[in-house]
Amino acid sequence: MFEHIENLKLIEILQGVASIRRFYRDRPYHAFILRLSGSSRYEFGSKSVILEPGKILYIPQGADYLVEQIEPGQYLVLNFCATADMPPHLFDLSERVDYRHLCDRLRALCVVQTTADRYRCHALFYEILSYVSEEKGDYHT
Repeated sequence: MFEHIENLKLIEILQGVASIRRFYRDRPYHAFILRLSGSSRYEFGSKSVILEPGKILYIPQGADYLVEQIEPGQYLVLNFCATADMPPHLFDLSERVDYRHLCDRLRALCVVQTTADRYRCHALFYEILSYVSEEKGDYHT
């Protein structure tokens, strides 16, 4: 799925607490969203997915969507630029990856302070790309 991505640039890693319900219009960047705890429903028109720990949601740049909290919790967002034309996808990494460790590493890099931290951040981003690229046949739209 991500084998034809070009002009890739990690913009930022954000963390936060999920809001009750929010509508997003014309998303400015592509994103990978990971839930640390709790769960949320994402609606893309008539399609709906539930994001919970162990899964990564890809949302394309320009997407309009509704997010509704199911269970309170925290999340991480990796915003990035790329030349890519792909629909939203939900990837299940729970069996193959130490998801908790992955999230802990991402949280530690949310505040990038040094050049070394920035390189670690990019390395982790590429690691996530490798996980979702291996999951080509295991996604939901």
